[in-house]
Amino acid sequence: MANQVEKILRVGLIQKGRIIEERLLRKRESVTVGWSPRNTFVIPVQALPSSFLLFELQRTGYLLNFKEGTKGRLSLDQGVVELADLVKQGKARRKGDLFQIVLGDKARGKVQLGEVTLLFQFVTPPPLPPRLKLPATARGGLFSSVDWGLFSFTLVSALLIIVPTVYIRFFVHFPE
Repeated sequence: MANQVEKILRVGLIQKGRIIEERLLRKRESVTVGWSPRNTFVIPVQALPSSFLLFELQRTGYLLNFKEGTKGRLSLDQGVVELADLVKQGKARRKGDLFQIVLGDKARGKVQLGEVTLLFQFVTPPPLPPRLKLPATARGGLFSSVDWGLFSFTLVSALLIIVPTVYIRFFVHFPE
């Protein structure tokens, strides 16, 4: 039996037909969007609040939070469904002025946030790239960073000072 890897969230932002950001969220945590720099995704749309909790992490998985009137489409176990249809059918749970949908590991979708479209899906995380190792010559060893000219000059200077001082101290007797 193979170990089943927990899927991670892959999110892409599209504005005016161009991908402006795509990210794999390896750490499972709630995802916020808005124009505040503290959000997971900073979206420069003033129609959005400064911060909006879009994907809320629960013990069982993610919830998609959205307000009534939000345009979007989800691919869930029961097929492709519009957000408005989920609200009409009562499949979206109401929480204050928000609606919530439970997202499974196979869920994917598209949510319209002003002029920005957010695409998401759950994917198996790709392996982490290996850490780069420098070649042995670039890594260096104990003596590779020694400035040999300065070391030689310091050694000769020390010998020229220490040897006569020791000689005078122990071998030369001055009359009293």
